[in-house]
Amino acid sequence: MLELLKQFNEIGLWDMLSTFILLLGSIAGFLIFIRHKRRIRDLNFYVTWRRDTKERFPLVLHFEIRNLSQSIIVLNSPFLKFDSFKPGPYAHCDSISGEYEIKFRRIETQEESEVACLLRHRETVTSYIPLDENQTDEELMKLSNQGKVGTLYCDVIVLERKPRVIRLKLKLSGVVLNKAADYPRRQTDEISEQKEPPRVL
Repeated sequence: MLELLKQFNEIGLWDMLSTFILLLGSIAGFLIFIRHKRRIRDLNFYVTWRRDTKERFPLVLHFEIRNLSQSIIVLNSPFLKFDSFKPGPYAHCDSISGEYEIKFRRIETQEESEVACLLRHRETVTSYIPLDENQTDEELMKLSNQGKVGTLYCDVIVLERKPRVIRLKLKLSGVVLNKAADYPRRQTDEISEQKEPPRVL
């Protein structure tokens, strides 16, 4: 047996085996890092479409993100890949990837221009993407029920003693018409117990 082990050592079998094990570990670590999670408990996404001909964008896909967890959370670089919902001509898109930007509102200008936002416990942030206003509510409802809205991607940083980075991949379905009068929704809503709004980074 000892002679056999020596022969293995002479032909470099142990080196090859070590390299193979390291390679497998690297691949496994990479897959764990890039994998997407479907949701984070108590980080809730409420997605609706809103129609108001008096607004700059008569039809929008509206996002309301609520942090009900006990941790501080940073939302970073969210984007949407549309399925059968049609984006409007003023929606900001990366032409190469087909990814549509979801931006957060600056407190100073009230313009959606930031790609990162910090949410403390019980804080809410909103955003929207303009849609093609020629789509009827009936068409949108049918596509929504079929799960053909699109897929939302977002990197979430959970600020704990050891910060965690989680990559979300959320298939949107069950999106409904929102007839709320406060269009567009305020930066913070009634669930927030603090007067200071979420911080864009």
